[in-house]
Amino acid sequence: MGTTLLYGLSVALCLFVCSALAFDKAGRLAAVALSIIVLVKIDGGPAQAAIARFLEVGLGIVVALAVTLLVFPPRSAKLQVNAAT
Repeated sequence: MGTTLLYGLSVALCLFVCSALAFDKAGRLAAVALSIIVLVKIDGGPAQAAIARFLEVGLGIVVALAVTLLVFPPRSAKLQVNAAT
């Protein structure tokens, strides 16, 4: 029960701090990042955990960039394509 309450307070703190700094949408991302860090247990030492987190984040960035560029291209790119035709 205590760890559940602490986890909930941590998520609320993430949301509150991001909201106070006017980063409303970033609060959700911060809460998800906190959840991944806290809830996913990696067996092994701290070095193995750090390398695993680094690789997970790197893969996430690559996938996010690919989706952004290929599935949801920026609006300016769409305007340039339409202007060229």
